[in-house]
Amino acid sequence: MSNPFDVWSWVPQPYPAAILLALLVGLIWLSVVAPGWWRTAAVLPVALVGIVLFAPAIAWLQVPLQAATGSLLVSTFGAQAVGHNLLLAAIPSTLESGIVQEAVKLLPVLLYVVLVGPRGEKGPLRVGAAAGAAFGAMEAAWALGLVFAAGFSLDTLQLSGWQGVLPFWERFFVVGFHTASGLILGYGLVFGLAPLMYVVAVLMHSLLNYPIVLVQANLLDPIALEGIIAVWALLCVALAIVLRRHAGR
Repeated sequence: MSNPFDVWSWVPQPYPAAILLALLVGLIWLSVVAPGWWRTAAVLPVALVGIVLFAPAIAWLQVPLQAATGSLLVSTFGAQAVGHNLLLAAIPSTLESGIVQEAVKLLPVLLYVVLVGPRGEKGPLRVGAAAGAAFGAMEAAWALGLVFAAGFSLDTLQLSGWQGVLPFWERFFVVGFHTASGLILGYGLVFGLAPLMYVVAVLMHSLLNYPIVLVQANLLDPIALEGIIAVWALLCVALAIVLRRHAGR
């Protein structure tokens, strides 16, 4: 990536396989988390908004915020102290990724509620799940595009063995998380719990990302990381399904 502050650095590379896989995974999780999503007309435009917002949100909000926080930590405590206390120093950056991305997913859902109104619980929940699935699919298309750009093929998969599928495994579950957190945000808007559900989504997001810091600190094996991501994403999906059923009652 040449410049993380450049929005084009976050636009998926034109690898049809990566894009199609990402869209398929998004549809799978949307159908699991919010069955009947196609019955809400606003799902498609909201999903398009989620796709469009991904790159600007990362390049213009998340990356500058994390860069500013990193610079502040280094200028305050020194680079050596930050490096020696990575587990603490990484907490603000991890939280900031959740703060930005969950806010971006919440925005189109909030706009839907303001313009259309709740009209029952299903609309905002489906729209929230769609915003999350679209955002996650766009992120997956970007990440998998990098995998294909690095030379991924069936031949390289045979050479690398099962480890070659780990990027696909990770993206599958991460898209599931994004879909679940989007529905949770919609649930908050329906029941007047938007601030609380936003905090819940941010914390869920941060806990999904933080194990990466443990790998960087050599406290966690990369293979174990993928298992943790999968389990945590499934727990978040389970929570979203429970809230969806509660809303239905």
